[in-house]
Amino acid sequence: MAGTNVDEQLRVLRAGTVDCITEGELRGKLASGRPLRIKLGLDPTASDIHLGSAVVLRKLRQFQDLGHVAVSLSETSRPGSAIPAAGPRPDRRWVATRSTPMR
Repeated sequence: MAGTNVDEQLRVLRAGTVDCITEGELRGKLASGRPLRIKLGLDPTASDIHLGSAVVLRKLRQFQDLGHVAVSLSETSRPGSAIPAAGPRPDRRWVATRSTPMR
């Protein structure tokens, strides 16, 4: 779907959404012709990740299918430290991973 026009991209991206807060701004960025960098941050150890998180992942995939770059941000502890069973995680870092579409 890469290379589709702005109206077609907006149609795909608006499908299944309730609201697009800044559709005019999104339209402008899509019209620039440059791939957008779409970021999603999740803590894979969190207890509140559930099937509903797949909704956002599917939308992220739609951006990928349209030729944009998806970046997932995963929260981790310091390298080499054990993941605590409960409680706050003091030395948090966000690790960015560029996602490549499966073909």
